[in-house]
Amino acid sequence: LFNPANEIAVMYGYLHDRTGNGNNAQQVGLSYEYFLSKSSLIYMAAGLIDNRNQAAYTLNGTEYSGIEVTPGATARGIIIGL
Repeated sequence: LFNPANEIAVMYGYLHDRTGNGNNAQQVGLSYEYFLSKSSLIYMAAGLIDNRNQAAYTLNGTEYSGIEVTPGATARGIIIGL
């Protein structure tokens, strides 16, 4: 099942609001790539950001960007491509 043509990545990040307002956030992500050749691959990536209180961090700047969030909301994204 797993060989050099497969690549899996798991990510986690936590942001602590040092102002004391509790505007913390945490993010988890998972990606998988299968290399068909030197120049093409199939990929899938998914991510989630859990904002607290007035934190409004988004998935912008990631493979699954473009989702706007309201303060305190959770943002989710997924992308699949060739």
